[in-house]
Amino acid sequence: MIPGSKPVPILIERRLPRLMKRNVGPTIGHPTRWNHALEKRYPVGMKGRSVILGLLILALGSACDTTLRDQSRITMTDSKGRRFVFLKDFQMQGRAVGLGLETGTGKWQKLGMTGAEWYMKPPAMVRPATAVAVSPDGLDALYACSDHAVLGSWGDLVMFLYDSELNKFYSTGQLYDQSPFSCIGKDDALNPVDVNSWETVISTPVKGAPWKVESIRQGLKHPNVGVRSLTRRWLSMAQGKKFRA
Repeated sequence: MIPGSKPVPILIERRLPRLMKRNVGPTIGHPTRWNHALEKRYPVGMKGRSVILGLLILALGSACDTTLRDQSRITMTDSKGRRFVFLKDFQMQGRAVGLGLETGTGKWQKLGMTGAEWYMKPPAMVRPATAVAVSPDGLDALYACSDHAVLGSWGDLVMFLYDSELNKFYSTGQLYDQSPFSCIGKDDALNPVDVNSWETVISTPVKGAPWKVESIRQGLKHPNVGVRSLTRRWLSMAQGKKFRA
């Protein structure tokens, strides 16, 4: 104990919330006000206050991070027996989603993450109509694109893709350089939400659209009859409009 200071009660964590509410008010995030509030009630010196404050912030951050990380642990197993997990990392400074590969019981190798703040329309990929795994809230989903690719989506606009043959992870922004039909198989039905979103944007082009007409044109050679028909429709709609070449 620091000389001249009062002992800090063991149950300090029970008193801190009331202390902050009473002395800090709406500026609870201000470290100076936190220190003043702590000093007023528990004069343990600068080092003591810093330790208490640091431990409190660390505990709060860890609690939030654990809760949000674990709320979605949907998994899928591909045709080769590999098990993938949908990862979420929603910390105070940002949000990200991605994919992990099971390497052992309860162990995962992170394959890649993408920022969950991307809200550009249309979605980077047209998803298959049916997902392999979906979270209870319907936001997180995993799709099998082929024997070597997995597509993940958070909501309708944040997406990522992992190609195991190339061992490459594509973030949301990188997917706009790929064909929007990259995850559609020969006999797959198309997700109507994604199709409608693409058609809305193509009929009313927005300056700075992230996708390319050339990316759409790749669908003309797709083995899926529906994709080839839809590609011709979209190219017809895009004629005479300014998009990325």
